[in-house]
Amino acid sequence: MSQYACIIEIYCCGYGGIVSMSGSQNRSCCNIIYRLGLNIVMLLTLLLSMLLFAGSFLTTCYADNMETQQVLLRPDNPLWNLLELAGFGLLFCGCLSLYEKIGEKFRRGLLVFTLIFVFGLGILLILFGRTVPAADALSVYNAAAEWILGNTDIIHPTVSYLSYYPQQIGLMAFLELLLRIWNLTGLSVPAWHFIKLVYVCLLCGAIWFQYLSLQYLWPENYKKISCCYLVLVCCNLPMIMYSSFVYGEIPSFAALSVGWYLLLRLLGSSSPDSSYRDNVSPGGSSPGGSYRNNVSPGGSSPDSSYRDNVSRNDAPSVTAYDYVPRMLRQILFTGFGSILFLTLSVMLRKNSLIPVIAVLLVLLFEALRPGRNGKMRLGLLIMAVCLAVTSVGILPLVQKCYEKKAGNTLSSGVTAMSYLAMGMQEASRGCGWYNGFNIDTYDTAGMDTAIANEISRLAIDERLTYFREHPGYTADFYLHKHLSQWADGTYASRQATLATYGGRSAFFKEVYEGSLSGGYIEWCNAWQNVLYLGVLVFCIDSLKKRRKSKVVGHMADQTAGHTAGCTADHMADQLDADQLGADQLDADQLGADQHGADQHGADRHGADRHGADQHGADRLGADRHGADRHGADRLYIYVGLIAVLGGFLFHTFWEANSRYIFSYSLLLMPYCGAGVYTGICRIRDGVRSRFH
Repeated sequence: MSQYACIIEIYCCGYGGIVSMSGSQNRSCCNIIYRLGLNIVMLLTLLLSMLLFAGSFLTTCYADNMETQQVLLRPDNPLWNLLELAGFGLLFCGCLSLYEKIGEKFRRGLLVFTLIFVFGLGILLILFGRTVPAADALSVYNAAAEWILGNTDIIHPTVSYLSYYPQQIGLMAFLELLLRIWNLTGLSVPAWHFIKLVYVCLLCGAIWFQYLSLQYLWPENYKKISCCYLVLVCCNLPMIMYSSFVYGEIPSFAALSVGWYLLLRLLGSSSPDSSYRDNVSPGGSSPGGSYRNNVSPGGSSPDSSYRDNVSRNDAPSVTAYDYVPRMLRQILFTGFGSILFLTLSVMLRKNSLIPVIAVLLVLLFEALRPGRNGKMRLGLLIMAVCLAVTSVGILPLVQKCYEKKAGNTLSSGVTAMSYLAMGMQEASRGCGWYNGFNIDTYDTAGMDTAIANEISRLAIDERLTYFREHPGYTADFYLHKHLSQWADGTYASRQATLATYGGRSAFFKEVYEGSLSGGYIEWCNAWQNVLYLGVLVFCIDSLKKRRKSKVVGHMADQTAGHTAGCTADHMADQLDADQLGADQLDADQLGADQHGADQHGADRHGADRHGADQHGADRLGADRHGADRHGADRLYIYVGLIAVLGGFLFHTFWEANSRYIFSYSLLLMPYCGAGVYTGICRIRDGVRSRFH
């Protein structure tokens, strides 16, 4: 009987092998697409970080005249910049040294100090900076105030500010909510001071959630990286200045930070290389777990089936009944929360569509990531579709609600084509900056979108012709446009918060327009150099780890193939022994015990469950040997850099303004913290090896 049983078993193995080969081909295709996308992202972000650091290190853009606000360009002294970088480096080294001596108490204390410091400076700005809304910020603020008073004319197809800029309807709804809350107090103090207080709290919340995100970006070293990140936050003066800017930047970034935290929590805890125990533990996922925790002693593959996961190396209290509801809760609530806050960020500031597009790309590629099961792939694709629908539809939905209440409609607004045309023109403040072309064109066209687009198209053709005839001018134009945005360390924070109705203290007057303005510009330029250098170091280090992972993956493939071959040869020998009438039971036992298939991570079915065919082509072995746990093989780690890359491309052609770059600088801070920590470790190791 054992002979026939063995033959049946071999046929079953053969059928399973065919199915496994088909699945391996699909996984191999997904693996190629995923890793191709990862390689492209890493290469482009490296080039971008080199460009940003070179521009910031060699030049500085600033405005010293607050009336004209013309952007000036000056060359920097590289030696002086090196001294400033060295000073910041000593600050980071001192912070890490204190953490190593004191431990977790220091990190928690630094977090508390950072939040109190940011909150305290924000309050000082409210009390003594006395910034008031101006320009577009004032128009949106007044629209919200007028709506509360019952003036429905703000929803009008021709005479309303919102008919020119209907994308501001979401911010108006948010300000309306804050104004209604403030009106309940009955105080006579202007409401914008209360709004600035809310913004300070939102900024602290954004810092908190970005801080929490670090444990899902770099699980092994997030504690030390978080120390560098918090120091970077304390030194970010433009971020604190913008807490008094009553516009969409701060609330949108706060919502974006929460949405990205939930996204990283979902992708990090459901990663194929996370062990089942981490995913279902009562305390939640353990992002700081070591490699020992992620790879079970039994040698099970990170992508093993659920049956394998619950049968080895797990606590008896964890059952299938516990696992499925927790997994579903994680996907549903975390995914839904991420969609909600990312959509809210777009409602508050339409330019947040760029980071949302980065999230969509990450979701699509993560659905293709090798090792994910079918349900997780489907869940990520559904999440991507829902996010695309909600982020695109939120502003039209809010607009429809207001139009229904007002009994009127809004026009489609200033056309995107006119912004592109304006981004190719000269302006008094700088190349590609605002010069009024967009709104003038819309008025000239009688608020007709088609006519406005045609006028803008002619203007674009005219500039393209001029650019072709004058290539030197073209290069100079776009170089100055790039530097005026990305090499301004203040990010136009003084210009944005300049307006006041009086009462500003002498100290802040000096910061805005007096002797302290030069010191503020210099500090911001030094901070920006640190930011870009840290990101550059992170990108270089990630590429090095990626190359190492490929070498380890090739070795893992060879080992897996050798093991699979040994297993197949043994099975053939075993069948021959059965057919010859040998001692079948002894042969089976001898083959199972002496061959050591279980010690190589395989069972009687050999290559199918060992992972040679199933995961060898995906080179998951490289992940398990350390590359993935350093983030070199996880695309979602780069979601912030992808957003910055998209912003760089977008604002190269769109209207220029260094204020638009402010949000991207905040997205770069976690990567700078990781780069600073990596750089310090490399320098320390080099010094130790040199002297020891």
